[in-house]
Amino acid sequence: MKKIDKRFAMISPLDYRYIPRDKKLMRWLKRYNRQLNVYEKIKRIIPDEVIPRLFSLEEQLMKISIENSDKKIPRRVDLQQEGETTVGKIFRGYAKRLNRRTLGFISTHTGFADLEEAARNEALADLYYLIASTFSVEANIGNDIRGHYRSEISEMGKDYQVNIIGSSTMPHKVNPYEFENVVSMWKTFIPRVSSAVMAQVTEHQGDSTNAFLPDMTYEALGALCYETKWLEDALKDLKIKV
Repeated sequence: MKKIDKRFAMISPLDYRYIPRDKKLMRWLKRYNRQLNVYEKIKRIIPDEVIPRLFSLEEQLMKISIENSDKKIPRRVDLQQEGETTVGKIFRGYAKRLNRRTLGFISTHTGFADLEEAARNEALADLYYLIASTFSVEANIGNDIRGHYRSEISEMGKDYQVNIIGSSTMPHKVNPYEFENVVSMWKTFIPRVSSAVMAQVTEHQGDSTNAFLPDMTYEALGALCYETKWLEDALKDLKIKV
């Protein structure tokens, strides 16, 4: 793997691996790391990167919805067919769910540095839950589309290059790795919700047991930026086959 200047990375090995692929995001993070403390980084990255990327993903979802508004598709409950719906309705529902999360970021209070410790931790916990719920919407999209990819269903897919093969046992089968990565990123950051909630409790009037909450929140915001763009790019290549 190409060596990355540690000054430009964020915190975890996960970010060393994934974030450098997103050149635009890397430029922003490089600028933040030179000039800002962690609270200012959080305050800046939400309007600079998080909100625009969420709106862009929402537009892509609506584009698919409009282009496929009348295409009928089976409605499934526990993988069993129960009536019909349309591709347009499915993707319009995704867009509405994502929009509610985006509006949450728009209304988020980011003046953390001006708050007392307990109130600051509560505000960060609220923000982390918003991050986690946005991850969950995107992971739900990824999981649903993975289901439509299944060879016995094959309602959605992608025109892969001829030289791309699947597993060694099934070379004809190419997994929807773009959508699988979205779900994997969700699994990585969701468990940290409990850490954010526990940070609301301090010993006495202040201590250092919650010192990593701001860094953890900033790292999650960076990962959400990456995942949102990754999902949007995957959707641009999505083919509706019904």
